[in-house]
Amino acid sequence: MISSVTALLLDATGIFSPIPSQKHRVAKKNFNQLQKESWFQPLFNRYGKLILFNPMIRNFLSKQNIASLKQSEKLRTHFLEKLEELLKKEKL
Repeated sequence: MISSVTALLLDATGIFSPIPSQKHRVAKKNFNQLQKESWFQPLFNRYGKLILFNPMIRNFLSKQNIASLKQSEKLRTHFLEKLEELLKKEKL
């Protein structure tokens, strides 16, 4: 049986919430789109879906415009640098 504190923490992260937040849905959609991109594959191979379990990373992904990343090399490079910096900061 899950304690009420554990249930509260799991619900607060949005990971196991029965109704995912809009931010979580957008982050997951963006992540799924990124998985298909060859320039994202090295990060995906290294971290896999662990990226989505971290609230800071999920928040970062929910704010991204994936279509613009696909079109602009400069935006893509900046995105990858920020994401790697955040991954190191979060110690993933």
